[in-house]
Amino acid sequence: MNHSEPDTAVLEVQNEVKTSFGLSEWMLQRIRLLARRRIAWIRCVWQQAPANEDKVHDFHTEVNAYLDDLDDPEMEKKWQESAPECQALTAQIIDWEQLLLEQADNRLRQLEELFGLSVAESDLLQTCFALWLDPNLAKVFAYLQDHASKSQVSTSMVARLFGHGRQLLLDAQSPLTMWQLVQKQDQGAEPIYKIDPLVAKWLMGLDDFDERLADLICLPSHHEPLQLADARKVVSFLKRMLEAASSQGFRLCIAGMPGSGRKSLAVWIAAQLGLAAMQIDVDGMDKEQIALVYRQVQRQAWLSHMVPIWTDSEWLRAQFRAGPMDFQLQVLVCEAASFPPPVTDVIDCKIEMQALTADQQKQLWEECVPAFVDWPEAEQQQLINTHQATIGQIVSAGQLPLRTAAQAMESIRQSNRHLLGKLARLVTCPFAWDDLILPDRLTRSLQDFLFEAKERSLLWENPTLSRLFPQGKGLFALFYGPSGTGKTMAAQVIAASLGLDLFRIDMSSIVSKYVGETSKNLERILSRAQGMNAILLFDEADALFGKRTEVKDAHDRYANTDTNYLLQAIENYPGLAILSSNKKGNIDSAFMRRLRYVLEFPKPEAEHRLLIWKKVMGDVLGQEALQQLTPQLHTLAESLELTGAQIKYAFLSALFVARQQKEALALPHLLQGIEREMMKEGRGISQQQRQQLQKNSSTHLNHPKQSQT
Repeated sequence: MNHSEPDTAVLEVQNEVKTSFGLSEWMLQRIRLLARRRIAWIRCVWQQAPANEDKVHDFHTEVNAYLDDLDDPEMEKKWQESAPECQALTAQIIDWEQLLLEQADNRLRQLEELFGLSVAESDLLQTCFALWLDPNLAKVFAYLQDHASKSQVSTSMVARLFGHGRQLLLDAQSPLTMWQLVQKQDQGAEPIYKIDPLVAKWLMGLDDFDERLADLICLPSHHEPLQLADARKVVSFLKRMLEAASSQGFRLCIAGMPGSGRKSLAVWIAAQLGLAAMQIDVDGMDKEQIALVYRQVQRQAWLSHMVPIWTDSEWLRAQFRAGPMDFQLQVLVCEAASFPPPVTDVIDCKIEMQALTADQQKQLWEECVPAFVDWPEAEQQQLINTHQATIGQIVSAGQLPLRTAAQAMESIRQSNRHLLGKLARLVTCPFAWDDLILPDRLTRSLQDFLFEAKERSLLWENPTLSRLFPQGKGLFALFYGPSGTGKTMAAQVIAASLGLDLFRIDMSSIVSKYVGETSKNLERILSRAQGMNAILLFDEADALFGKRTEVKDAHDRYANTDTNYLLQAIENYPGLAILSSNKKGNIDSAFMRRLRYVLEFPKPEAEHRLLIWKKVMGDVLGQEALQQLTPQLHTLAESLELTGAQIKYAFLSALFVARQQKEALALPHLLQGIEREMMKEGRGISQQQRQQLQKNSSTHLNHPKQSQT
């Protein structure tokens, strides 16, 4: 047998083994062969290096060899072409490189194309990958660099290994480092490089998430959108655009209330495009952190073919640019009616999430809350008409053990209460219609307002009516009159009747002396409150909706610009809001035209004052005690002009006075409480009134509940 030629059977086995290897093994074998060839040359060089007189290679010999440049790249190249012992290694290297090129699912080539890697950059990446696969190569790399501590990948080692000269010249904007495909570490005179673990796993065929993004990324679920026709139009548009402009950046902006299905819709659209999706939470991060995460997410998007879903932020609005390596489609989830401004070289596609119709809400309630079908129809209608729940709220409610419609309403209110944060304060609503002592005409108007609030959502589903009234679908009312006449209590009664939360807007958090800030603050409140199913109470509304000033300077002009914006804002706001003011004349007439109800709350007449006295004292002291003091209450009601609030607080003060004096509550205590309230206005009880009132001062209240009061 001729031993100079390899056995045919052995070659067949070797070829079979080669073809069974995966991409990672092929790259590893290639690096090993390149290292063997490089080591063969190094040994050849040192064999030629002149030794000392004792024929021993020492430090001086090594320095002389470096100075004589025996390890010259050009000489090494000529040696590789001519040396018989090297030609076999070169042939094997060419074979492995050909196998790499021929592999169908070649993730290395995908990575090179995705991030635009040059040949030299790819060689550096493969060398780092080989060391990650086989840590034993560290000893080989130390040998190649002639130093025990140089066991990592360096640009000079890669340059000599692949025949790129003495050194690789990597640009500062090299995609290797910019996209963190490799991690650069300064160590000694020359930096070292290590492959990013995510990239290494990806090259091996494992689709994984970057560990640094693990706490920031979630995979939202999706379902077929209720607004299917609109969603299909968006998918069709994006398909055409993505096919026609592969290098163009696209941004899908979806605006709506939290829970309206924005993220689910984004995932559904991505799936129709053949892509997965990931949601990123950057809330609470500073600008530098967001910028770093943004780049890491783009890399993850390309590697995993996943569309990033971002929650809108000031940084994204200011910094978002479609760079040449950003993933081709980004999704931005925005607040209702709050689309970001356009960006150069980015094609925007916008979707405004619509409120669920009554039929859609009913369908979802039936699917998510089985008990819904057993609730009385009137309660079902109240739940649907007055709350206008979002998809997320209904789905979340379905995870609770709900047995009644009242529990369902409470779950919706609870899910909304955090949205306004410090911009508003939740007002408790313990009052009912029996607690309101108002003129009959005013009471009827309030009940009309209540009816409209209940029925409005169904009415606006009528397409003809919606076309005739494209704006002004919100329900705004102005309650005006002196302080203490029941304006806030009326708002509380309406909110309780509707089963809605009442939020008092903190005017100090809205009105600003800086130009444009007031309108921005109001926009933030209205956008968040739009789907909250709550009533907004603008107390002391004069500060926000007051008359425009005569334009005398630039400040006046900008102030009026704020007012003009407010006019537009209330026209576009579809919810419920009540403005409260002491004087109707303080409100700008332009606002008045946009209010559905303008209701005056006058100071109570004598008959109403008597009813208020009886209501307050009867509820606290009981009917028996009330009957004992009724003659005195008639005198108080006829003689003293007090508002409902003054009567309530005068009675409260009287209770404390009586307890302090350890006496049963009597008329003198009530007079002290009344005087305390009147003094707040700079008034008092005249001597004549006091004499008339004190005629019956010997009458005391003595009843079983007194000790508990």
